[in-house]
Amino acid sequence: MICVILVAGHGTLLENEIKRDTSGLFAHLEGVPKALLPGVGGKKILDFWWEALRTRQLFSEVYMVTNADKFKHFERWATANEFPVKNIVNDGSSAEGTRLGAVADFHLAVRTKAIDDHVLVVAGDMLCGDQNFDIVQVLKFFRLKVCVNCAVQDGELAIYYEMEESEITSSRGILEVCPMTHRIQRFFEKPNPGVTGSRLASVVFYCFRKTTLATFPEFLSQQPHPSECGFGKYMEWLVNESDIPVYGMKLPGGFHLIGQVVLYFTCVFASRFLETMLQFSN
Repeated sequence: MICVILVAGHGTLLENEIKRDTSGLFAHLEGVPKALLPGVGGKKILDFWWEALRTRQLFSEVYMVTNADKFKHFERWATANEFPVKNIVNDGSSAEGTRLGAVADFHLAVRTKAIDDHVLVVAGDMLCGDQNFDIVQVLKFFRLKVCVNCAVQDGELAIYYEMEESEITSSRGILEVCPMTHRIQRFFEKPNPGVTGSRLASVVFYCFRKTTLATFPEFLSQQPHPSECGFGKYMEWLVNESDIPVYGMKLPGGFHLIGQVVLYFTCVFASRFLETMLQFSN
């Protein structure tokens, strides 16, 4: 199995927030890619994912897609963390206006690295709220759905979580999942209020069979503005318009997408507080 980490976002909103901040608390973060921001325990957010992905040699290869503007940052990180520099894919974009988009970035990795295997794709700038997160369980669930009795090729896998009261559904991809089969019945990308009563949120954390990789160029060819297509749009199309079954696996903890400075600080502070409370309870 192959893993692709997406870190090609230009983080314009976060960078602008840092520049406007007058407290000076975040000045040292100016220009730092979101995935390389410090997370819980002093680790960078990308450190968390790399540690989880390299455990027990679960993947034959791990690739990372970034942009030209931040490439040097990730090259230095890779050298310091035993990540193969040759496995970093540069999408060539240097600003928000020239971005390829998450789906096109993923397809670029598949095409340039000639990937012909099942793939786990994850956004490298997410903080996971589950302190007991184990990627092995995700892969076990996927393999159960991919190979039933080692004969029938079945479906894809999307990770989801239950949103907190403070989160709004119009900020995420929202799933409706069959509780018996775990199959995702409907997918709504950032729906307007009232469209669905579900509060099950999807993030960029998916497993795809190698046969499904051919749907990415098909999807992109149908989009008038491919650079504006995130994975939520692709999943909405895959679930609602194709015949390909997609299953959901619920994680007990949520995921924090690092955007604004205040949100970033809140995520890290909350995680550190939880870590301290757990130490007290032991």
